[in-house]
Amino acid sequence: MKTIIRLALFLCLCCPFITWAQITIQSNAFPTNPGTVINRQFNVLSPIPLNPGPGGPDQIWDFTNISVGTNEEQTWVDPATTPHFSLYPDANRCYTVGYATYGYFSVTPSAYSWYGYDATVFQDVTPYWVLPCTYGDSWTTTWWYTSGPTTTEQNLDCAVDGWGTLVDEMGSLPCLRLKIHWTSTLTFMGNPTVMTTWRYEWVVPSLGVVVTMESEIDEPDPNFTEGFFRRMVSISNGVHMLPQGAPLPNQVTLAPAFPNPFNPTTQISFSLPKPGNVSLSVFDLIGCQVAQLAYGRFAAGEYQSTFDGSLLSSGLYFVNLTVDGAVYTQKLVLMK
Repeated sequence: MKTIIRLALFLCLCCPFITWAQITIQSNAFPTNPGTVINRQFNVLSPIPLNPGPGGPDQIWDFTNISVGTNEEQTWVDPATTPHFSLYPDANRCYTVGYATYGYFSVTPSAYSWYGYDATVFQDVTPYWVLPCTYGDSWTTTWWYTSGPTTTEQNLDCAVDGWGTLVDEMGSLPCLRLKIHWTSTLTFMGNPTVMTTWRYEWVVPSLGVVVTMESEIDEPDPNFTEGFFRRMVSISNGVHMLPQGAPLPNQVTLAPAFPNPFNPTTQISFSLPKPGNVSLSVFDLIGCQVAQLAYGRFAAGEYQSTFDGSLLSSGLYFVNLTVDGAVYTQKLVLMK
């Protein structure tokens, strides 16, 4: 049984064009805990030709050939430590880009909601993502806010219109695709202006939104002549490099988690003798990924991450460290 489970995990991580089964997005799909750092590449000034491809079941969307040049580091923080927290009593998530702008969110088992940014508080908010969701689900998201003499109303018609495999710099990953018809109505001194865009989001369990594609104003769907593209490049969920002490080992090591058994958190440490492409993930007994702790290229050194199992059931889990295609596994026992 152990050999079968490990073989299944190895194949899921290492086969570049594996066919994935249909998935359901839960609240733990979004890596938004304080300490998470998400690195993205995006096109911000010059729109590029885009085609989001077909919807439907068991698709393959390959974005490896789309080149964008601007980098952005998004850091998730504790909302209570931010300057506008008093305006967002229901927010339990917050991000900052360049330590200048704060965006406030809420993540619950039934919804992922966006409440506003800095001192711009959205009113009458409905969920951006209704959770859990799967292929075929649809909903409408709305909010409005006032800035000076202008009132902006947002209406999003959302539908999960496809599932399959996303191929990008993050690898070959199972995903759902969200299709959004976004209508913005700006009212200035009683005069409304209506603008529409189409947006697609490819969402991967534990990684969240890996790719976003959006048309320019009033472009047709689905064959945009121009649009904007954003991709996730790497994620680090509270992983930090330890101070250098003893010389690094001459091979990759995954140290025993401590404590283990644990409730609800445990420390997971690993060492790299040289730079490498790293994935640090946690799986349940049937091979479903329940957490993505790190993903990207890491320098040589010793690293440590905290795995929080407070939202999981007691039982046996596996932590997998993948470095340049080689897989290292150990057991975790969550006891509540």
